[in-house]
Formats: sequence, structure tokens, C-alpha cells
Amino acid sequence: MSLLVGSKIDEVDTAIAALVEQRLNCTDPVDALLTTESIDRLLDDRLQLMQAQEDH
Repeated sequence: MSLLVGSKIDEVDTAIAALVEQRLNCTDPVDALLTTESIDRLLDDRLQLMQAQEDH
């Protein structure tokens, strides 16, 4: 289970990094806000995965 959670955390980290890069290149404030919201959701997912990893 720990390897699976670790793998999912890595996937989330990769997605976050891509969105951060995308946000840096945003020229439209609406796109920047939507990207930031996506990053926030992924960070919430990452926290849940980390808690699940600690529980096992």
C-alpha cells in the first residue's frame, strides 16, 4: 500500500509542478486563478495521501 500511495504522491507532485509552470506563463488573470485553484485541489489531495501513508 505504501508504494502505491508513494507513487500517487509522485504523480500529484508532477501535476503540481506542471501547473505551477503553466501559472507562471499565464497572461490572463482568469486562467491564473483557475490554475491556482487546480493547484490548491491537488495540494489537498497530496495532504490526504500523506495522511493515508502515515496511517499505514
